[in-house]
Amino acid sequence: MKLRPRIEAEPPKELRFRLDSGTFQELELYGQLYAHEYGEAIDTPTLASEILRQFLAGDRAFKTWKRRRGNGADADSEPDEARA
Repeated sequence: MKLRPRIEAEPPKELRFRLDSGTFQELELYGQLYAHEYGEAIDTPTLASEILRQFLAGDRAFKTWKRRRGNGADADSEPDEARA
């Protein structure tokens, strides 16, 4: 399973969107796998939010783009000078 366990973060913001039925069914199945792997149930909206959060956090191109724009360096990465 690629998704890591959910860590409680800041209070959520509301975002409403629709999924096609196939994607929704897959998301519900993924929720069952999450519960099996981590021994903790997760509701579908929270699961979708966590998948999106982890996707954005792991997207290297997005991190690089944000750094170049000056929109807050990623806390997980070191400054370019520290890597040299």
